Amino acid sequence: MDITLRDFEEDDAHYEALAQIDTEVYPDHPVTAASLRYDDRSFDRSKCLLKRHMAWVQDGTPAGYVAYHHMESRYHPQRLWLWAAVRPAFQGRGIGTALYEHAMAQLSELGARWLHTSTREMMPDTLRYLRTRGFVEVLRSWESHLDVQGFDSTPFAAYAPRMEQEGIRFTTVAEERGTRGDWLERIFELHTTLMADVPSTTPYTVPSMDTFVRHAVENPEALLDGYFIAVQGDRYVGESALFASQAQPGSLYQGLTAVRRDYRGRGIAMALKLQTIDYAKLHGYRLIKTWNATVNEGMLAINDRLGFVRQPAWVEFEKTLSAG
Repeated sequence: MDITLRDFEEDDAHYEALAQIDTEVYPDHPVTAASLRYDDRSFDRSKCLLKRHMAWVQDGTPAGYVAYHHMESRYHPQRLWLWAAVRPAFQGRGIGTALYEHAMAQLSELGARWLHTSTREMMPDTLRYLRTRGFVEVLRSWESHLDVQGFDSTPFAAYAPRMEQEGIRFTTVAEERGTRGDWLERIFELHTTLMADVPSTTPYTVPSMDTFVRHAVENPEALLDGYFIAVQGDRYVGESALFASQAQPGSLYQGLTAVRRDYRGRGIAMALKLQTIDYAKLHGYRLIKTWNATVNEGMLAINDRLGFVRQPAWVEFEKTLSAG
């Protein structure tokens, strides 16, 4: 097929095309042009590269794109994330290969040593494509869904008095912002401490405060009254955050749920999840989506008890480009 590859331009037309491609390729994870634009504006470009190239057919129809960028939370100057998508109507015509080869040429000039990417386990053609090009599976993560309105809290009634006995209370970022002058520093310290323990194939990179604020506080999808904090005395000991999908009204994304190491095993993570479910039900949401590495047995067990239903997993791949 006769296609033209051009650099992505950060204008309305290109963001609309990008959202259309992503939504057609992953229809159960639709995105909006506005959310993509916000993500780009929030990306830490002081040290991280972000590049996209678009594929257009002769009549000006967007057919696909490829993107590569550093990983803010797992930063290494020579380690990048690669992502490509081709609209279903244009698949099987060599467009994906053209985009991939174009990106690989650019990455070679940049001196990249490792590439990461992911896809769903129910996409065998993509899995095969990656494996034949030297990508090796390094991690799987379950996507899990909870039917909020069908959730029965009765079996979990003991958690509230148990937390009270432990001296654990629950608040939200919205409440803390209104009452504490140091709320942001305390939330940032908690979040970055907890993130370091999230299963990953590469080490965690602590973001700048500005990057954290853009992603977790100012994000249009962030729900500060749905960002729950577990507190004992004056210490923040755990968190569980919700984000509202702009593209799927009625759906929530579960952010990090985690507890400090010295507070684990007390039921705090479960109690935090129950807080988020109560919030979702109270505000009329239908669905909560969450993601957990298959090796994260503790959180998966909590989700299973709560009735989250596992969906096809996301498979992360890595490719070594050079021996250094």
